[in-house]
Amino acid sequence: MNKLRMGKKGQIYIPTWIRKEIGFKLGDLINIILDGEKIILSNKVGYEKENKCVFGQNGVFIFLLRLEG
Repeated sequence: MNKLRMGKKGQIYIPTWIRKEIGFKLGDLINIILDGEKIILSNKVGYEKENKCVFGQNGVFIFLLRLEG
């Protein structure tokens, strides 16, 4: 397990090996899923809105963010 330090604006750095393994690329939309106390990042496509909560049910929220360089 990797531990990451959160920056002042709530930012974290996703290590290069994880970005390569999952296929995250600059400019990709990243889905952030809050499931209880877990945060899940995914690069699955199919969501139409960016930077907004697009689903909320039973404590699970999905947010979309665009990676910027």
